[in-house]
Amino acid sequence: MSSRAWRIVAAVLLAGSGLSSSVPGRTQDERATQAAEPIVVGERWQVSSLALGQDREVLVRLPADYSRSRQHYPVLFVLDGNYHFVYTAGMLEFLARNARVPDMILVAVPTLQRRVLDLSPPFMPGVELTEKEQPFQAPQLSTGGAPQFLRFLADELAPWVDARYRTQPYRILSGHSLGGLFSFYALMERPDAFQAHVAVSPSLWWNQNVWVEQARQRLGALPGRHWLYFSWGDDESWIRDSSQALVDWMRKQDLPGLSWKSRYYAGDDHGTTPLRTLYDGLEWLYAGWRLDLHEPEKMTYADLQQRIREHHDGLSQRYGYRVDPGPQVRKQLSAWLFERERYDEALEEARANLDAHPEAKDLYRHISDILDKQGRAVEALAAYRQALPDTNEYESIWQIEHRLHELERKAAGLDANGATPSP
Repeated sequence: MSSRAWRIVAAVLLAGSGLSSSVPGRTQDERATQAAEPIVVGERWQVSSLALGQDREVLVRLPADYSRSRQHYPVLFVLDGNYHFVYTAGMLEFLARNARVPDMILVAVPTLQRRVLDLSPPFMPGVELTEKEQPFQAPQLSTGGAPQFLRFLADELAPWVDARYRTQPYRILSGHSLGGLFSFYALMERPDAFQAHVAVSPSLWWNQNVWVEQARQRLGALPGRHWLYFSWGDDESWIRDSSQALVDWMRKQDLPGLSWKSRYYAGDDHGTTPLRTLYDGLEWLYAGWRLDLHEPEKMTYADLQQRIREHHDGLSQRYGYRVDPGPQVRKQLSAWLFERERYDEALEEARANLDAHPEAKDLYRHISDILDKQGRAVEALAAYRQALPDTNEYESIWQIEHRLHELERKAAGLDANGATPSP
């Protein structure tokens, strides 16, 4: 399967950030223009599809530390990617940074001219079209291509992503409107393809609500374990009525293979439900992902190790792949040792953490603090300098420079006043 890629960028001006050019003789506007640099959001690929008989555009966003890490990541597939790619990329970075969800790979699939064809299931034979469905039968709006599009996603695109990137065997599918209907369709037709679904304002009214009836017949017999979050908002009566009818039925059923939640977003309409639904749906899917250790300083080291191990064993069982503690979780082990002045053990744990997570450059700052306490000032300075390219965004330049100068003074053998101590 052939493919071609381009980077997706957004240009920004860095005027006033301290990064603008200082070439003499230029005006401020000229210096700002010289400082413009692209911010890379992701990559645009062309992927050949036998199922669809054409090349399809695919947008990919990788976690910020992907190139430096050795981790494997779950994958979020988003339909109508031409609309939802950029804000979803930012949302994922925000949620992962706050440990609400794991870092994940985003794969957005634009639909554009083929949208109705790709996302609509075939009309059921013998089911008369309603007035609102008849326009979709116009010659210029072909319908019923969901089986082929699902084959493209499940049998071509997903393996292409797995072969090109470091992925976990965990896939999430998100779709809006007809894309939300397609997400339901994929869950019922190919439950092996995706483990979780976010269906935003799904068009379950399609084909005279036949997919509400299909859901009633098939959601109780799903193999394995699946997650489904779906929504609707104001001013979408067709979607509200069909979704509510399904919810009323689901509340009375035992659905052993499905964990689900629905939500009505008052004040949102068909155009604004996607962002809120995807944000809330991901938080719901990963509820409990963040490990909250209450007063770890009151635990023993063995208690802390056990709590971390049990938490991640539970996550691994829930999501079906091995979930290991991230660098910030594991850092709590070396921090516990550091606070009790067990510096040798703290350093060993911190270095093992960095070996496992080379992308976590801020660990060098922690290692520097340990080395400083051990009186190894030259090594502490070297470690701190390795952390500087990834400075903490909440730490001021003054704090960084102050700490750097302090370590430089110690490494040079000077006292707090900058003088050589008396023998």
